[in-house]
This record gives sequence, structure tokens and C-alpha cells, in this order.
Amino acid sequence: MTKENELLKLNMITEKDVVNKINYEIDINYREIKFFFTPTGNVVIIGCADNNYIYWVSITSVYDKEKNKNIFNYITKCDYQLLCDFCSQIDDVLKRIGFSSYSQLKNTCCNYFINKNFPDSKIKDYPDWCTFATLQTDAEIFAEELLKFFVQQEEESIKYTLNSSNFILLKSYAKELKKGKRNPVKQYDKCRDLIKEIKRLQFLKLSKNDAFKQLYFSIIDSAAHLYNSYMTKVR
Repeated sequence: MTKENELLKLNMITEKDVVNKINYEIDINYREIKFFFTPTGNVVIIGCADNNYIYWVSITSVYDKEKNKNIFNYITKCDYQLLCDFCSQIDDVLKRIGFSSYSQLKNTCCNYFINKNFPDSKIKDYPDWCTFATLQTDAEIFAEELLKFFVQQEEESIKYTLNSSNFILLKSYAKELKKGKRNPVKQYDKCRDLIKEIKRLQFLKLSKNDAFKQLYFSIIDSAAHLYNSYMTKVR
């Protein structure tokens, strides 16, 4: 078996997942790769052709730099041989690597890589902490950066949770986000910077401190609820 065939076995998308027909032409240069890091040191890599279709889903150890280098080298250059519908099939594909749904996967720490041909207008939509958003590099350096990001996030998590005053701060965030019941539009506008800070604190998803982690997850839920209430009013 060739090295490429061995590599392709890591992709959880199979022939039976492939869509029969796509109603538009997908730009081969327009691709996004998402990385989700688990507290146990695994990384789930998802290759997105665009917002509707994905072509790669794998799980590896973030410490396996050789394997991650080979994955990155392949999925940043390959043709879209296996395209499946993101919305209808992602949950089924993720179940093959131990996740019940994409919603569960999003409870992990994440980052992104964007192809150099991604439009600048799209890149601006990504958060400031997105270290791979405009990174153009070779696969070997990428694998190093992948591990570096995970270690940094883990260290930030430990440092943050050692300071008990940060727990009080998080409680104040939770309280502020719940003030928008009467006027969600005004409250959301008021909380924009706060929500941006909450997203930056995503390293808490890697925390081994359950109290901090659960409080952080509740804050994320409150922020999502406020956003949904905001969108309901402004539509």
C-alpha cells in the first residue's frame, strides 16, 4: 500500500458520503481548514471546500508532527475527490471518531487555516486569536505551529484558572450577558467587546478545572442566546 493510500485511510469521509450532484462550480483554490483541539491532545482536522461542502475529516495526536505534516501537505493541494454535504452529513462523519455531533466538537478549542486565495473581506471575519488565518507556510513548519498553538492554549488555561479572581470575573460576564431580556439589541451592542473577549478565552475549553470550564460553557450559551435574540429583533 502506498504512503498516499495510508494517508487517505485517515479521512473519515467515505464514498458513500459523497454527494451525487452539486449545482455550482466549486473553486479549488477557495478552501478553509478547521482544527479542533481536545483536552487529551488530539486534533480533529476538517477540510472545507466552502461553506456547504467538506472533503476531509480526521483525528490525530497533535504531537504526531509527521502525520499532521503529511495531512496538511495533502489537503491544502488535493482535488476534491470526496465531497459531502456539511449540514446533513457532518454529524454522521464525526460519530466515526467518537463525537456525537458538530455541536459537541465545537466545545473544543479551535483554530483555522485559510488558503492564500481566500478573499481579504472573508479573512476579516475571523477572530484576532486565529493564528493561522493568514499563515502561508510549508507543511513541516505548519505541524510545529499546530503543536505550538495547542501548548500555548493549554498553558494559558492553567495560568488563567490559577487566579481565583478570574472566576469572579467570569461570573460578572455571565451576569452582564443575561441583562438583555427587555432590549436584546441594545444589550448585544453593549456586549460586543465582551463577546470578543469571551471568544479569546476559548483556551478554557482545554481546562482541567471543571468549575472554570462549566462556567465558561454557560457563558458561551448565554452569549449565543443574546445573539439569537438580537438577530430576531433586527431581521
